[in-house]
Amino acid sequence: MENGEYDLADLVSDLHHRLRENKYEGDKLDFVYIDEVQDLTMSQISLFKYLCRNVDAGFVFSGDTAQTIARGVDFRFEDIRSLFYEEFVMKSSCEEAYRTSKHVKIADNFQLSQNFRTHAGVLKLAQSVIDLLYYFFPQSIDVLNPETSLIHEKTPVLIESENIEKDFTKMFEAFGGSGNNLTGFGAEQVVLVRDENIKNKILNSIGKHALVLTIMECKGLEFQDVLLYNLLGSSPLKNQWRVIYEYMQERNLLDPDSAKSIQIFNQAKHKLLCFELKQLYVAITRTRQRLWIFETMEEHHKPLFDYWKKLKVVQVGDFHELHVKDIQVTSCKEDWESRGVKLFHECNYESAKMCFQRAGNTVWEELAEAASLRASAQHISSSDTKKAHIYLKKAAKLYISIGKFELAAQCYYESNEYEEAGTIYLEKCGDSRLEEAGECFTRARSYKLAADAYAKGKLYSNCIDACIQGKLFDEGLKYILLRRKDATESKKTKKYIREIEAKEQELLEGAARSYKNLKDNNKMMKFVKAFCSKDLARSFLRNENLLDQLLKLECEWGCFLNAASVAKQIGNLMLEVELLEKAGHFREASLAILLHVFAKSFLAGGSNGWTMVKFAEKQELLDKAKALAKKVSPFFFEFVCLEENIFSEKEVPLSNLMQLFSDSVRLQSVRGEFLCSLKILTVHFDFVCSKYLQNHDLSADLKTHAEGVLSMNQVSVDTLVYFWNIWKQNIGKVFGYLSCPENQSVWGEFCLSYLGVRKQFQKKKVTYILHCSDAYWISKSDYPNLRPKGKSVNLNPDQFANAARNYWSSEMTSAGIKVLEKLRSLYELSTKESLAIHHKSIILIRMFEVANSLIKSKFMHHEYMLKVKDYLELSGDRLFRTIFPLDLRNSSTKNMVNLRGRGEVKNAVREIFNRNISSKSHLSLGEIVNLVMMVMRVSRKLGGELCQQISERSKNHPLWRSCIVSLEENLRLESKPGSSSAISLHPRKHVSLVENFHKALRNTYFSDLITESVSPGCLMYLVERLLLLVFYSQGYFFSTKSTFLEWLIHEDWNPKISRRAAFDWQSRFVTVLDLVAGIVEELLCNEQDAIKWIQSSKISSEFHPVLVLRLFTVLCLLCLNSRKYFELLFKLLENKEISSKLPQQFCRTIQRLKPGYLNANVNVFAEAFGKIGNPLVIVRSRKKCLNFECQNAIFVDLNVDYGRDKLMSIML
Repeated sequence: MENGEYDLADLVSDLHHRLRENKYEGDKLDFVYIDEVQDLTMSQISLFKYLCRNVDAGFVFSGDTAQTIARGVDFRFEDIRSLFYEEFVMKSSCEEAYRTSKHVKIADNFQLSQNFRTHAGVLKLAQSVIDLLYYFFPQSIDVLNPETSLIHEKTPVLIESENIEKDFTKMFEAFGGSGNNLTGFGAEQVVLVRDENIKNKILNSIGKHALVLTIMECKGLEFQDVLLYNLLGSSPLKNQWRVIYEYMQERNLLDPDSAKSIQIFNQAKHKLLCFELKQLYVAITRTRQRLWIFETMEEHHKPLFDYWKKLKVVQVGDFHELHVKDIQVTSCKEDWESRGVKLFHECNYESAKMCFQRAGNTVWEELAEAASLRASAQHISSSDTKKAHIYLKKAAKLYISIGKFELAAQCYYESNEYEEAGTIYLEKCGDSRLEEAGECFTRARSYKLAADAYAKGKLYSNCIDACIQGKLFDEGLKYILLRRKDATESKKTKKYIREIEAKEQELLEGAARSYKNLKDNNKMMKFVKAFCSKDLARSFLRNENLLDQLLKLECEWGCFLNAASVAKQIGNLMLEVELLEKAGHFREASLAILLHVFAKSFLAGGSNGWTMVKFAEKQELLDKAKALAKKVSPFFFEFVCLEENIFSEKEVPLSNLMQLFSDSVRLQSVRGEFLCSLKILTVHFDFVCSKYLQNHDLSADLKTHAEGVLSMNQVSVDTLVYFWNIWKQNIGKVFGYLSCPENQSVWGEFCLSYLGVRKQFQKKKVTYILHCSDAYWISKSDYPNLRPKGKSVNLNPDQFANAARNYWSSEMTSAGIKVLEKLRSLYELSTKESLAIHHKSIILIRMFEVANSLIKSKFMHHEYMLKVKDYLELSGDRLFRTIFPLDLRNSSTKNMVNLRGRGEVKNAVREIFNRNISSKSHLSLGEIVNLVMMVMRVSRKLGGELCQQISERSKNHPLWRSCIVSLEENLRLESKPGSSSAISLHPRKHVSLVENFHKALRNTYFSDLITESVSPGCLMYLVERLLLLVFYSQGYFFSTKSTFLEWLIHEDWNPKISRRAAFDWQSRFVTVLDLVAGIVEELLCNEQDAIKWIQSSKISSEFHPVLVLRLFTVLCLLCLNSRKYFELLFKLLENKEISSKLPQQFCRTIQRLKPGYLNANVNVFAEAFGKIGNPLVIVRSRKKCLNFECQNAIFVDLNVDYGRDKLMSIML
């Protein structure tokens, strides 16, 4: 197959594949009778399953497996039964139906045992061969009953000759004549030989006086008399025939003298015996009457002769004249002609030719001669092509001489004389062979003759193919028009119509393209107008960039809307508008004008895209747009008027701009929304910082806030950020288009018009044309030196997308930088003017949001990356210090508490946390301590999210990791069903948290790294929280407003606690209390070390008095809750260096304390804490506990479900 050659097996395999894939579309048969089935392979037989619909009862197989001598064929009828079930039933085209059918039945074998052709003597001889096959090769033959016959003739004759060739020639000598005068066998007599070599040798000896056939040639034929010539003598078995003695001995047929010659049967050694016996069987059964077995006197085939003689199935004769007389028979011409026809149809042309010569029929003789030449040519075609062609030409001439023109044409075709073959088909074979004529002319590359032949036969599809191959454009167009006028064509199938129209389109496009290359547009358009559809014509002209021709054609067709689209591509605005008006599309015409005005306003004069420019015809165009809009609807007229106002260069108040923006959103004006947000942003940038609205809360609804503030012609931090977000979102939509420019969208149209770019299709490729070659945005791209084409610049899709992305990325980032710069200026102003801390916090939150959104944006320009990161770090650091100040009193205002509850603050804290931790697999001691402090300062839910991340990175600090695990467990506790408590803490887990927290904090405080890794403010916060957790264990406890507020915020304003078993908390946590007392004493008594620590933490030394006050406050709470440590309190109070750092009124009040007098001391502490603006908070956690009366303290009963608002009103 690799060499282009194939055999019958390849053909059968290919047929199976085609029938499986494409199904058989011909008429199905109800019954199929297959004779001589033994000559077919299983694969050949299974082909019939595709032809018959009656699988269960529609097949009859007939044959004789004893005659299986074809190469590659060896089976029994049992094999056919198996094949029928597997291939015909289970794998038939009706597979499911037959698989489930109860009617499918595999018929039994049926034997025809009565023979009406051959007499009993021949049958007995044939059966003797069958018996040997049964014995030696039982798997190669079906076991059947012996055949019988009512005809009795002479027993087959076995003749042994010492000189077989000489004696055989004598048979054909005329009786009583010389040796050169030969007489012949008749038409019903045949000499059978083993192969072609022996056949040729005999023919050379006796000439044409007898039919001589090989055994393979005689299959399927029968004769009155058969002479087997040296069949055994020429056998390759030689002495292997002696194995027959084994069978004779088994059947008691062997004489004692022959026993010594027995050869034991071996399947491998004697495998050729099966073929030899079957071949002998075929030869024997070709006769109807007489059979002569003419053999040499040789020892090696003696066993078979002994076998036959023993069975008496042959009679032994000697060669003599009388016997020859009996053999010789003559036949009439009719007999010879009949035999010749049979042989001709068996493709035995040489033997048939001899028969026709004997019959005197020259026509059939020449027919056989031509067929023989053709067969010989086919046989040698692959080995000797030149000689094969000579044979074919001779055959063709013979066919012509006897009027067999089709066969002559076939011979010329096979010899590659295609034009000669085509001429014969066209001139001699009539209209029925016009298709073959066309094919021959096509192969000869005589495309004009081929097209004419096909057209004559109305074979239009082939005709167009010929015109395409020959580039016969004018003839092709003629035949296309002819076909379209042919009434019979309209009755063809839709599939045929689709296929031929595709071919016609191929020809027409090829012609049009050819004339286009020749710059003959008139002739080109003749073919374009003949295209199979208008859409195909449009597509062709667009792909070839023939927009002027397309525009003209659309106008001819009256398709003004399409023509307007082409005019838009060309860039002829006024023509586009004119055509849209003709099409009645006034809305689109008005929009086209607005689009043009928009592009020109932002591109002419080298505009940078932020400021509009003037041009002369602007107002005239806008008036035209309004006039067209009036014809559409009042709503659309309002829309156009809005756009006119937006395009105005006049300065208008912010309130007007806000109204224009709102109207743009309402009217779905993309341009209006974009330009108004741009103008409003520009106003914000130009606004003096001192004019910005101050001291407003963080807006929950930026849109409502912006509408309210701008309506008063004012601006604020939130209005700036609101319009920045709108600007950024709109650019994000532009980027969405640029990621897939082939998809059309309103933002895609906006982008193209804003950049002054026109999208055009050229040869099925997209090109972007920039009419203003010096446009600002292209000069800033990676392609600033693109060569202009006239006044325009052409960009491919990648160039356009990259340049546009670069421009919009730069615009978005530079605008973001301007917003950050303005926010920084506002923050610096608020610091300079000492504005409220919550106002500073709002500025920092918005600054952090803007910077973070830029960092996360995949559209940010790389040029600004470092600058944006600086803003992000600056805003994050200052925001953290502002929201979580060193002096907790500053964060205890109502505004600051509300601010910390906002989602913007929580998100900012989460982002700061993630930025500090995301890139690290292990955390340092200082990082862990600071992150734990952060967890304790945020809400329970957020804290739970953050704990896990810290825990995973704290393996190098096991004490803190244990603390974090305990903290995470407590944060994740949820209220029990039906419980009034929002938080249900298990006493054991609470104690575990306090102990782990204490160990980690103690270890950190006494480490050498404390001053390098932990700030004083962080330490103080952790100490205060540790004490609160300890005091939390008793029925009531005392705290300060700032500390308790921190705890309430952490607990999400839901501080109810479950009742737990009482235990001696002071003895359990005495080491914790002592640690806190020791830290307070050491930090207060070592002022210089504390100041150095503060400074090393990059905190101003002004914080030292704040630290002193917080330390002293912690000591006061330690005394009040434990009723111990008063000695230390008075000792430190007497130290002038310490007391001088404290507020004097606070010191004087504390000096009134009397150890042991709890109620009196509570009032003293409450008065003292009130003096420093951090009131005392008395917290009751059990119903049965002491009651205190104190006017200056805040009371909170955890047994009461206050709710957030009520609790805030109590605390604030």
